[in-house]
Formats: sequence, C-alpha cells, structure tokens
Amino acid sequence: MRRKVYVTAIGALLLLPALAAQGQTLKRQDVIWARSTAGAVITLDGNLNEPAWANAEMVRLQYGKDAGIPGSGWRSEGGSAPSDPLDATLKFLVAGNQFYLGITAKDSSIGGGGFNQFDAVLMNLRRKNEPPNHGAFEYFLAWWDLNPNTVKKGALPAFFGPAGDRTIPANVDAWDAVTTVQGITNSDTAADQGYVMEFRMNLTPRGYDVTRPAGDILSFNISMYDGDWQWPLNQQKFSRNRTRT
Repeated sequence: MRRKVYVTAIGALLLLPALAAQGQTLKRQDVIWARSTAGAVITLDGNLNEPAWANAEMVRLQYGKDAGIPGSGWRSEGGSAPSDPLDATLKFLVAGNQFYLGITAKDSSIGGGGFNQFDAVLMNLRRKNEPPNHGAFEYFLAWWDLNPNTVKKGALPAFFGPAGDRTIPANVDAWDAVTTVQGITNSDTAADQGYVMEFRMNLTPRGYDVTRPAGDILSFNISMYDGDWQWPLNQQKFSRNRTRT
C-alpha cells in the first residue's frame, strides 16, 4: 500500500551551482512516494525479484536528461562525451523503519579507477531537522581504487563513507547493499550489460520514523558516477561523468 512516506531532494550540495552556471533549467517535483511492503520480506541479494519491487515507485535517471526533481542534473568529469551514457532506474520501498532502494543500471563498461573515474553511487540521507549547512552523511558504494580490490577483474564495489567499515556491526546495521553484475567488471574485452544494486538504510539513526500513521519525509539525494572504457584505457572513448537527483 501507499503510505505517507516521501523521498525529497535535499537541494544543491555540490552540483547545482555548476548546473546553474551552465544555464540548465531544473523542473520542480515535490516528492517521490516510497511504497510500504505491507509486511513482505525483502531479501538483500541484488536481484529485486520480490513482488514488492514490481510495484515500487520509480524514477529514471539519465545523463543529459532532466529528472524533473530539484537538484537534478549532470556533469562531465572529463574525457570524451559518453558513448554509453548513464541510464538507471531507481525504485523506492520501505519495510518497518528501513528504507530500501533498488537501482538497475544499463552499462556497457563497468569498473573502477581513481576518484570520479569509476562507477559508483553516492547518497546522502540527512538527519531529520538537520540544518541545511550541516555536513553530509554519505553512503558511498564504489569501484574506487582507494580499495585496490575493487579494480581487479570481476570485482564488486566496496563500501565507503562515515559508516563504510564493514567490520563494525553498527555500520552494517545503519546500511547495507548487495550488487550483482551482468558482465565482467574491470574488463572491456566484451561489453557488459549492466548492474543491479539493492540498498537497505536504517532510518532510526537518522531520526526518521516512517511507521507513524502520518509517515515521514526523507531528505535524500543521490549521485551516480559512470566511468567507461578504461580497462584497458581507450583514449578515444574514455569518459567519466555523474548524474544526480
């Protein structure tokens, strides 16, 4: 069922001033619904095969196309214009006081590298009633060579950010994710098809309670990074960019 649980863009943190300078017009959309699973169990396995996901509200995020939400936009981080621009579908659910996000991304070239030269998902879920100028609390899942295991052939992304250390149980309780890849990461010998990321974020530490009859409003945003054609490096096709909402 649809409950009064909304996901809102938190506004510009880093990207919006650059977008405004480029003269891009941002359309307005007040909220995105997050549908309650009504007791259904979500297994965090990176497959999105539970019936609840089929009925979840969704947003399509594409490089070069306005998502119609405040703060939305895109930015090149260098290299060529993308020949395989980001095209991802985001789905939103809540179960108990847990926020679930499912991402299905089409991508022909998946893998890692230096900062802003990787495939990654960077999210911020602000603490409820937190001042706008307060520092971000970031959830960061990335093929980033800061963890050298992520740039090996066939590797999965690693967790980064304030609660990234997986050896600390409280961090795992705060958020977790599973990624499945359709292809072989860090190898461009053959084209990949894409990847799926399934996230769970505990809302209690962030001060939200979506189990209330009145629901709650989550101040949330996301940037998706897309680095292509660098395994091995193809100078003519290599591109890196990010798209956010």
